[in-house]
Amino acid sequence: MRLHRLEMAAFGPFAARQSIDFDSLAEHGLFLLNGATGAGKTSVLDAVCFALYGGLPGARQGSKSLKSHHADASAEPFVELEFSAQGRRFEVRRTPAWDRPSARSKNGSTLQQATTQLRELVDNEWEALSARNDEAASLLRDVLGMDREQFTRVAMLPQGEFAAFLRADPKDREKLLESLFATGRFADVEAELASMAQEAEASAAKAETAARIPVRQLVAELAAHRELASADGNGASEDEDSPQLGVTLPVPYEGVAADELALADAEAWFRAADGSFEELAQRAQAASARARDEAVAARLAEEECRRAVEDAAELAAARERRKRWEAKAADHAARLDRLDRSRAAAALRPELEEDRRAAAACAAAEEELRAALGAAAAVGWTSADDDELSPSALRAEAGNTRAEAAVLAERVPLEDELDQLIAEQGRAVSAAKRGRESLSRLEAERSYLDRAEAELVAERERIEPIAAARAGDERDEQSARAVMEAVKEYGSAAGLLETAQQLLLRRRAEALELREQWLDLRQERLDHTAFELAARLEDGMECPVCGSPDHPRPAVGDDDPLRLVDREKAAAAAAEAGVERERSAASDLAEARAKVAAVVARGGDADPDKGARVLAEASARLKHARAAEERLKLISQQLAVIETRRREAAGEREAAATELAVAEATLARLSGEIEQRQSDLIEWRAGWASLSARHSALTALVRALEPLADAAAKAAAGRAHAASAAEALCAALEGSRFADADSARNALLTEAEAQALQSAVESHLAEEQAIAGLLSSAAARRALAAEQDTGSEAAPQVHERLEACQRELARAEAALATAQTAQHSAVAARGRCERLHKEFAQALPVVSSARARADLLGELQRTARGSGDNRLRMSLHRYVLAARLEQVAVAATERLAVMSDGRFSLEHSDALAARGAASGLGLEVFDAWTGQRRDPSTLSGGESFMASLALALGLADVVQHEAGGIDIETLFVDEGFGSLDEQTLEQVMEAIEGLRDGGRTVGLVSHVAELKQRIPAQIRVTKGRSGSSVAVVAGADTFYDGGA
Repeated sequence: MRLHRLEMAAFGPFAARQSIDFDSLAEHGLFLLNGATGAGKTSVLDAVCFALYGGLPGARQGSKSLKSHHADASAEPFVELEFSAQGRRFEVRRTPAWDRPSARSKNGSTLQQATTQLRELVDNEWEALSARNDEAASLLRDVLGMDREQFTRVAMLPQGEFAAFLRADPKDREKLLESLFATGRFADVEAELASMAQEAEASAAKAETAARIPVRQLVAELAAHRELASADGNGASEDEDSPQLGVTLPVPYEGVAADELALADAEAWFRAADGSFEELAQRAQAASARARDEAVAARLAEEECRRAVEDAAELAAARERRKRWEAKAADHAARLDRLDRSRAAAALRPELEEDRRAAAACAAAEEELRAALGAAAAVGWTSADDDELSPSALRAEAGNTRAEAAVLAERVPLEDELDQLIAEQGRAVSAAKRGRESLSRLEAERSYLDRAEAELVAERERIEPIAAARAGDERDEQSARAVMEAVKEYGSAAGLLETAQQLLLRRRAEALELREQWLDLRQERLDHTAFELAARLEDGMECPVCGSPDHPRPAVGDDDPLRLVDREKAAAAAAEAGVERERSAASDLAEARAKVAAVVARGGDADPDKGARVLAEASARLKHARAAEERLKLISQQLAVIETRRREAAGEREAAATELAVAEATLARLSGEIEQRQSDLIEWRAGWASLSARHSALTALVRALEPLADAAAKAAAGRAHAASAAEALCAALEGSRFADADSARNALLTEAEAQALQSAVESHLAEEQAIAGLLSSAAARRALAAEQDTGSEAAPQVHERLEACQRELARAEAALATAQTAQHSAVAARGRCERLHKEFAQALPVVSSARARADLLGELQRTARGSGDNRLRMSLHRYVLAARLEQVAVAATERLAVMSDGRFSLEHSDALAARGAASGLGLEVFDAWTGQRRDPSTLSGGESFMASLALALGLADVVQHEAGGIDIETLFVDEGFGSLDEQTLEQVMEAIEGLRDGGRTVGLVSHVAELKQRIPAQIRVTKGRSGSSVAVVAGADTFYDGGA
């Protein structure tokens, strides 16, 4: 991978556009990237890394904003890099996320998301590959063959970080190696082994738990049936119905829980339990058979008593039913008479029905005739006498009226044509009026527009100077407003200053007073020193003054010395607090004075009235100027509107004149034609409002006369039929049992009514037969015989005997249920015991197999994790990293031998770490001059630099090989050369010169002055107030400024 060109702008410290041509430096093979501290040398490397990977290297990748603070707020930051890899040439341009100024945003800016554009040079033409961040990142990763962490370790050798790596403990060294080498699959193997071991252990534990389930369940079975078994074997129990069968159940181990039993010892216990439950089941079955016999005898006695009770109840029910039947005899006779009358009336049913139908038909015909007469009257028809209701005369009148209506129907369209002509005349009148009004309005509007345009032009000329002074008015208004704000603050600040001064005086006086109080109390305590000493003495205690243990006359005082001490301490604390409050007040005063001074500096001590006047005048001028600006904008808009309207009005005037001419010609044509049509229609209407109205009236009369003729004919026929039916009915009533037609009709029954009466009669007779059957049944006969035996009704005695039998049956059935439950429980327990025994026997081999696999996988995962029997305490993935570190040490020694003149070499160490720490990632330095192996921390500064640089180069070689042998043709080595003496620097430079083999370009990042003299090709980074800039010196005669 070779760099060709780098361009950037508004990125890091670079505000202006900067360009670096790496191809011009590649001719020299070695170049120097130098500049003052903070100028931006590392930012050049950051730009390369950002272009390739969209992020910064190492610890700097967390930077939130990459845009230069020196650049203009609207300038877009970008980095553009042209490079080649794997025989292909690419150009990538990236912009980081940045805030673009926006007048419409609430925050004043809008977030611009990061962008990427990737192109490839194909046949001397740039072809776009991707414009998506994720897609471009994937393509670049495939082309480069390395991720960002590997690239920054291979192409940008951070010598300082490798110096720390050289001295790091194995744990920190492991983190870097893991980030560079793909050892994740070995860690996955460790995790998979741990997971398999954990699963195997869980399976073994699960198998053991499953094997113990039958044991625990058998313990529960034994506990549940111990009372039933009654271990004493005597069969005695306080409850006669509780079976105790005299069987001894086994106890596995006294005082040992089921989960603590050895699985291997449980087999004999299961066999003993099988025998005990077999005996228990047999005894339970015998007890159940005895209880069943007793229950059968009790049930037979109870059934006999129940049957006697049922017989007595059946006899009583039959007697009660007979009483109810006898009470319904009168209703039965009435129903029989009703049925007889109905049968007599049924013989007259045809004449009655015909009379009813004829009367109804006649009434309907009369009603229809009245409706037809009403309809004819509604359309204007009148009748002089009843003779005119002759159907033939009515049909003749309807024919004449229909003929007259047909003639008028042919003339009705003429009336519509006249209406159309009148409507067209009205439209022509309106059009003519509209044309005249439009011409008049447009002429008035033209005059108005001319006046309005002249007025607006004059107003624009008058206010343009006022609007032009807005900027100056704004500055005057802001200055006056700032002075007024300062004036307002001055009053508050002066008040605070005065308050602070008064507070300081009070705090000072309070502090002095408290100090005087403390001094007074202190003097009082000193005056009572003897009393204080005497107060502390106790019997037998030596006096601190004379040493005697006797105290015949201790000093006395007016006050308790201990209380004086407490009062003195309190006063001293109060005095100190007073001093502290004084200091605080003094600090507040100083702050208030500083605030007053700041306000005065801003003009706060000016005359408020004058300042208000100045502000009001400035505000008025600014308001006037802003109003003038807005008015100018409005005037421009209004003038444009006037011009537009003037052009539109010209077209409207031409259209209005055309419309007026057409309307006047149409009016002249329509006037004569309308007058002739109106004269003809007056004659044909014959006094009606219109031909349509007259035609509609005649049509309605025709529609009324035809139904009226039909109704008259139907009414005459109905009257004749009704008279004939009435005569036939009168003839039939003569000789019947009915006096008139109404009594005959009332006697008639509907089929449903007749059926209902007949059913009631039959039901009454059936009830009689049923009652006779009940009274002659076997149960009734048995009940009557019992009454005869006892001389009274047998129900009470039978009920008492039944209750006694029921109690005995309940007791026997309860005893049977208990015995059967015991039997079922014992038999089920026997089956469950056999099943549990079988399950236990099947679980033992599973437990053995699962435990063996768990032990094997557990030992395997402990070995892979670096514990157990692993002698080196080295995990699998650490073992792989140790192999990579050994390769790095070999590659680094090749260059370290050149730098140190063959003295030093780096060696990998897998010695055991102290205090049980993980091993395998140790490094040692072999000193060929002394023959000793040294810890890297014992190297001097120059020696450490050579070793860390060699380590960085060796690590780069191994990582490069690991990444697939990608050639890194542009390489950067970062800092550290200042710690080398002249000879060592020469040896290091020889080793670096060796990096140029195969056309590789090497860039040294340093500000060491000697390197500036040794390396003619340079990239110089210069910092300034407006940002850093880049200059490229490609040789003694070649120089160009990288800035835009």
